[in-house]
Amino acid sequence: MVNGLDVFAEYFKGYTQSYVIIGGTACDYFLSKDDLEFRVTRDLDIVLLIEVLDKDFNDAIKKFITDGGYKNTSKASGNKQFYRFENPDDETFPYMIEIFSRKPDVIEIDEGPHCVPLDSIEEVNSLSAILLDDNYYRLIKENCVTENNVTFIKKEYIIPLKARAYIDNQRLKDESVFIKDKDISKHRNDIFRIAQTLTPEQRISLPDSVREDLRECLEMIQGVEFKMRSIGVREITKEALISNIVNIYSL
Repeated sequence: MVNGLDVFAEYFKGYTQSYVIIGGTACDYFLSKDDLEFRVTRDLDIVLLIEVLDKDFNDAIKKFITDGGYKNTSKASGNKQFYRFENPDDETFPYMIEIFSRKPDVIEIDEGPHCVPLDSIEEVNSLSAILLDDNYYRLIKENCVTENNVTFIKKEYIIPLKARAYIDNQRLKDESVFIKDKDISKHRNDIFRIAQTLTPEQRISLPDSVREDLRECLEMIQGVEFKMRSIGVREITKEALISNIVNIYSL
């Protein structure tokens, strides 16, 4: 389990309808339920559901940040709202929290004198851009599950989110924007890690644009050489998993 997830659950157990956790923490949660390996991840990616936010939830966020003693705060401006909190004094709290919202000024946080602006595109997590797409936002909002007082994106829908993040980061790299290779490969690898837990008989419906993104991602990664064992996938080949994904998501 990601460090601090239990603390987060305790603070926000009354607000499970106000957010969805996506990204690596969701991957870690579902893979651990199947006793499968996952890469080390230290951050919580939290999508705010703007339709159900209120002052009490905003106060809960501020209390969590204050009680944790987070020393580093970053904020991205523009059409979305993105906050990153890092390095808490209390080590039982998550090392990093990233909060995404479709609308600016949905949450009000005392940024303090050391808040660092994140205005360059390469500094803002690629998942934040996904929220500006109505189909992806709706996919997140309508396909979540609450377990152990934490609301996660359902594991079947992690794959299309990871596919879009992979495409976005690869495009940035192709445009000579500095992107670490590991910030591209981690999304590819997570797709296969989650795919191994799905059954070939499953059928998942996706919006047309999301399905096209997933198809494009599979085309991009099909020719990439890497060892499946190195990412903790041992019982099935890359080709077989891609075939399963194509069938499950009707690509």
